[in-house]
Amino acid sequence: DFSRLPWDTGGDAYWYVTDWEAHSGRCSARSGDIGHFGSSYLELTLEVAGDNISFWYKVSSEWGYDYLCFYIDWHEVACWSGEVGWSLARFPVEPGVHTFTWEYIKDGSISEGADAAWIDDISFGGAPGHGACPEPNDDFSTACHVALPFTGQFEISTEGDSDLFSFRASAGSLLLIDVDADTLGYSLDPVILLYDEYGHLIASDDDTHGLDPYLEIYLHDTGEYYLEIVGYDYSSVGPYVVHIEAHH
Repeated sequence: DFSRLPWDTGGDAYWYVTDWEAHSGRCSARSGDIGHFGSSYLELTLEVAGDNISFWYKVSSEWGYDYLCFYIDWHEVACWSGEVGWSLARFPVEPGVHTFTWEYIKDGSISEGADAAWIDDISFGGAPGHGACPEPNDDFSTACHVALPFTGQFEISTEGDSDLFSFRASAGSLLLIDVDADTLGYSLDPVILLYDEYGHLIASDDDTHGLDPYLEIYLHDTGEYYLEIVGYDYSSVGPYVVHIEAHH
């Protein structure tokens, strides 16, 4: 429903609300019908408290040539192309007034798929389970306990630093851990290590998404788990955003 916030839409065709596709509920926002070299944008200027903006998106386009791109204050943050099912995007945002833009862009030839993009379930931060953890949290005894799902922005500030988070999860759950730094333009090259409640390393990941790690693992036991985030070779430093969730 575009009437609840001061949305603006334009380009060669307007975005519109459709009940043919939705991530949840009955409706989503769909890009307008455009031709070659065309574009269709949806934009919102809003004062936010900070934390993160998150949304679900779907794309059906010619891979590598036609894109859905997302911008914060007219700076490109991410683009997606090809056949992409409903996926979650989440990006940090500072407190204050910001302009958020979603734009579907076509090149000069060939149309594939539905030739469109959709967005749904937009959140402007402040949701339960989001936040920060005080330092030090660099060993098992000082790990920051969080409730899932959890999202937060932190920083590996010095060489050799690490951040540890603890959380409870159930046997049979699919645990998803996503850490973004390089994709957000940060200097950190992060590595993630997952431990069980006894301190045994059960999984790790590095460089799944460019220089950023991503991990999916089915858990065998109910109990406490520990996630450690470090810079590659314990020498890389910089900010990052971590998202942890578990699906039963």
